[in-house]
Amino acid sequence: MPSALEITAAALLFTSLGHTVNGRDWQSHASVKALPQEQRTCARTGWFQGSGFILIASLLNYYWSKNPQVLQDPIQKTVAGLFSAILGVSSVYYAANGVTANSVVTALTSALQAYSAFKAN
Repeated sequence: MPSALEITAAALLFTSLGHTVNGRDWQSHASVKALPQEQRTCARTGWFQGSGFILIASLLNYYWSKNPQVLQDPIQKTVAGLFSAILGVSSVYYAANGVTANSVVTALTSALQAYSAFKAN
């Protein structure tokens, strides 16, 4: 049976992939294409940086699943906490702005991250 950290790693991997695909969808919208170059570039770059951030979180969770003792280190715990916090805040922001699907996914991954790093270990 997979550990909570392995499940979190997989969930974050799928979230990263979904995030990337979702970005391609909304960035093809005419209103985004009408933005000035600087704003369009920042929106696109920032979105794909987010996909990379989520992928890094996935890889770290996979590493932690293979070496759970490293999560006893305060720096590693802080990184896990920051992942959970950033995802949680993003979820609230998505919800406040009507982006329900993204809000639900980020809330679930935030909770899963917190559980796997702090409760399951």
